[in-house]
Amino acid sequence: MKGVSRSTLSRHFNGMQTAAAYFKSRQKITPVEEDVLANMILELADRGFPPTWDRVTEMGNLLLQTQCGPEYQPLGIHWVDRFLNRKRKVLTRHWSKPLDNLRANAVNSRSLRFG
Repeated sequence: MKGVSRSTLSRHFNGMQTAAAYFKSRQKITPVEEDVLANMILELADRGFPPTWDRVTEMGNLLLQTQCGPEYQPLGIHWVDRFLNRKRKVLTRHWSKPLDNLRANAVNSRSLRFG
């Protein structure tokens, strides 16, 4: 086989998992839960309240606490960086309209008539 090193083939043959599979197995929050968290972040941003990094960590820790109980191991300080890297196609820069603009646009000549 061309392009694959002998050591890679040997590890594969002996049943060792790939680095990607290893890191996926070590994730504290499942990929499905991460998808739910990403959707929550997008909804908050659409409403004009994008969460801070600390808030995203807090939301992730709440998921873990719900899953594991009070004895859960909290997420590390670099978890948000890795989470954003995994979800970079979904969580990009997001421009939301301020609520004041939406309210101002809702006021029109029809809504101002009283009679």
